[in-house]
Amino acid sequence: MQQKQDQPDKRLIYEQLEKEVVQLRESMLVLNYLVKEDQESLDTLEDFIHMSKEEVKEAHQELIVSHEYSQATNTMYYIMGGIASIVLYIFL
Repeated sequence: MQQKQDQPDKRLIYEQLEKEVVQLRESMLVLNYLVKEDQESLDTLEDFIHMSKEEVKEAHQELIVSHEYSQATNTMYYIMGGIASIVLYIFL
């Protein structure tokens, strides 16, 4: 008696599983279609991301050079200011 009750339950479980697999397949087909339809846009977006990454790297290098130049310039102004102070002190 127990086996007869188990069989309809198993059959229902398999039917439900089959429905879910069919739904999953349909969802994957829709997703595949959407990706193919928008592939050019996705490729363009990917290219922009790569270009932006390279531009950020270049900008970072330029900032490093600018910072080093700024520090060197400030040091030079301090030295020139010191020399000018000494010269003024000597002449006054």
